[in-house]
Order: sequence, then C-alpha cells, then structure tokens
Amino acid sequence: MGSFVFPYAAAQQALTAMEDLAARLRSVIRTHDDALTSAHQDFEGETRDQFDRDFARGIAELSAFARLLDGDADELRWTISVAHRLEASSHANEASGP
Repeated sequence: MGSFVFPYAAAQQALTAMEDLAARLRSVIRTHDDALTSAHQDFEGETRDQFDRDFARGIAELSAFARLLDGDADELRWTISVAHRLEASSHANEASGP
C-alpha cells in the first residue's frame, strides 16, 4: 500500500490567502462605511439616493464575497483535518503490517 500524500503546504497557503482576502474585504467595507457620513454632506436628492443604492449594492457584493471566502476557508480547514486523520490512519496501518 502506498503512503498517504496531501499537499499540506499548498492547502495552508490557500487557506492563508483566503483568510487574508476576507479580512481585507472587511477592512474595505469598514473604511467605506465610515466614510459614508462624510460623503453625504451637501449631497441630497435623487443623486444621493442613487449613490446610496449603488453603495449598498457594492457593499453587499463585497460582504457576500467575504462570506463565500469564509465558507471556502472552513471547507478547506475541514479537508485538512480529514487529511491528517487519513494520514494518521495510513501510518497506523503501515505500522501494523500486512
């Protein structure tokens, strides 16, 4: 029987990249949310309403993407944990012999 192989380093790099991107997206959302009050000064009527709708839609899309990244990161963490269990089981089976 062959040894169990899993790309742990690549999986960890992908997980770190997903977590970093989700955190950066949340930072962009917070920064833009904080700036919204300033953007509203002397900004009324249909132009402001359209801006608010577009802004809300953009923030919602960024938030949805961050949630998707969180879900993908959770799934990858689960996959890594399963790989560790399978690897441990494989080593135990190899140690016990045929």
